[in-house]
Amino acid sequence: MKKLMTLALLMLVTLMANAQMLDPVKFSSTLKTNNTAEAEIIFSGKIEKGWHVYSTGLGADGPISATFNVNKLDGVELVGKLQPRGHEIKSYDKLFGMTLRFFEGSVEFVQKVKFTKPTYKIDAYLEYGACNDQNCMPPTSVDIKKAGKSPAVSNDVKKNDSQQDGTQDGEEVADGTDPAAALAASGDSLKADSAAQANAAVAASLSQADKDALWKPVINQLQQFGGTNDIANHSLLYIFLMGIVGGLLALVMPCIWPIIPMTVSFFLKRSKDNKKRGVRDAVIYGISIVVIYLALGIGVTAIFGPSTLNALSTNAVFNIFLFLLLVVFAVSFFGWFEIKLPDSWANKVDNKASSTTGLISIFLMAFTLVLVSFSCTAPIIGLLLVQTVTSGDWLAPAIGMFGFAIALAVPFALFAMFPTLMKKSPKSGSWMDQIKVVLGFVELAFSLKFLSVADLAYGWHILDREVFLALWIVIFGALGAYLVGWLKFQQDAIGGDLQKPMPVPAIMLGLCSFAFAIYMIPGLWGAPCKAVSAFAPPITTQDFNLNNHVVEAKYKDYEAGMAAAKAEGKPVMIDFTGFGCVNCRKMEAAVWTDPAVADKLEKDYVLISLYVDDKTKLPKPIEVTLPNGQKRTLRTVGDKWSYLQSSKFRANAQPFYVTLDNEGNVLSGSFSYKEDIPAYLDFLNKGLDAYRAKK
Repeated sequence: MKKLMTLALLMLVTLMANAQMLDPVKFSSTLKTNNTAEAEIIFSGKIEKGWHVYSTGLGADGPISATFNVNKLDGVELVGKLQPRGHEIKSYDKLFGMTLRFFEGSVEFVQKVKFTKPTYKIDAYLEYGACNDQNCMPPTSVDIKKAGKSPAVSNDVKKNDSQQDGTQDGEEVADGTDPAAALAASGDSLKADSAAQANAAVAASLSQADKDALWKPVINQLQQFGGTNDIANHSLLYIFLMGIVGGLLALVMPCIWPIIPMTVSFFLKRSKDNKKRGVRDAVIYGISIVVIYLALGIGVTAIFGPSTLNALSTNAVFNIFLFLLLVVFAVSFFGWFEIKLPDSWANKVDNKASSTTGLISIFLMAFTLVLVSFSCTAPIIGLLLVQTVTSGDWLAPAIGMFGFAIALAVPFALFAMFPTLMKKSPKSGSWMDQIKVVLGFVELAFSLKFLSVADLAYGWHILDREVFLALWIVIFGALGAYLVGWLKFQQDAIGGDLQKPMPVPAIMLGLCSFAFAIYMIPGLWGAPCKAVSAFAPPITTQDFNLNNHVVEAKYKDYEAGMAAAKAEGKPVMIDFTGFGCVNCRKMEAAVWTDPAVADKLEKDYVLISLYVDDKTKLPKPIEVTLPNGQKRTLRTVGDKWSYLQSSKFRANAQPFYVTLDNEGNVLSGSFSYKEDIPAYLDFLNKGLDAYRAKK
């Protein structure tokens, strides 16, 4: 059993590590000659759903544009500029302050050329940028190398080849036998400006052996911390506990609580001559409940599949459906209508249970409970499954439902073993309806989170941060009014006294709800409101924001930053970013502006930002082998940092954050795009704790 568990854990770690290397766009390159003096170099791309590739000519202040770059052209001249083909989408981006143009699904980029000699040689590449709602890829190149006889030679031959971009004939390329050493040494030659000179001066304090050690892969270390798996913020233990809470809430619903004593009494009376048998039947009844709900969780996973569950977490249409579903559940709990399965279903199962004996009879009785209690459990199960499905973890639905079923089933077995506990348990009453209404408010608040995902995806701007907070203030204010007795619902009048004061615990919870609503009010003017940062839209969507503190890295060179950290005796936070990375700007605006986050980044860490799209040329191109076995020529500083990210951490998407000690060893897991301030603070604190423990 231990071997199986170890093997399962190793497989899980391997899957998590591989998941970090993204490859959302597949490009191919061809040369179309048509047997004339003019030809087309065509780059054809297939883009995964949810991703987009940026078009040409977006400018230096925008994201990464598609460009055609030349290493060597002989017997060939360029005709015009690189042209995109396909359905180009235009969308205004508030972060860049410009209209962006991009492609989804598929795209072609075409560069026209003409042959000027009887033979030709083409060595060039397309460079492009791709992003989705959470990550951006570093500038990615697609090579084309062709040589042969020209089908025809143009009569209009231009002799001025000086305008050709890229490296010229005879340019030396490092052989890449020791890429880490070559890349570490390449930083010594970059002294184009004062900032680079300052970085070089700091980095000079490191020996070549120290620099080589800083490039050593730490993939295994990172895997021990769980890689970049975002479910670390919603661990399986957390989901299991959330399921237990849901089960306990369902237990006290009017559809279930009154059934417990009748069910337990039935089992004990049926086996009055053998008490142990009655207890055994009640335990089997509870186990049957667990099996039924666990099967539901496994069924959700089986129907959707792991990859689909991961994609659904950010799918806009699915999130709109979840929003509407939770609103329906909330209104149901408010008493507007009741969600029920057909009575005939429960009657048929109940009749079948009565006509059979043994374990099948007990299982069918448990199934009858599941059907009869559907009107009370459906909204809770719905909320639980919504949370687990959108967590992106394929085990989450089964784990959540297992926790729910355990909490629901244990009381049946417990009361059967200790019947005297039934006399001490609370009697059914209006307090059950009050719990339903409270859950209705909670589900209504949670529904806005899923509408927010769709709003951000489509750019409607109907639920910007201040609107979201205003709605939450109203919802929790109304919840407080209900709990203290100021607000009444129709179901409160059924079998109850509208003038009867609410119990003291309810009033205390009402005051807490009022306090929470008041706490969110400063957020309308840009206050961080950390308690709701994981649910509210990013602060960049807010029109009026008084919190404008900006955090900027002092170091933008890896070796220089690591040398400074060693001199200061501080840990390092590496920020793999890009000038054109939209989600990097979102994280900086929504998370780094938080005072607690900014304080740690500026005082406790040496912050190093490495721009994977920095176009500063390396002194000499370097050929390296990527983790996937492919060869790549590094030509720019951005290429250098992109290779560092993939070779040292086996990751290639931005933003990507990782904490290191000043010798290049991992301190905690990595972090990617997630506008969750508490989770980011926890990530930074774990790194600090690990660093202090090493000292």
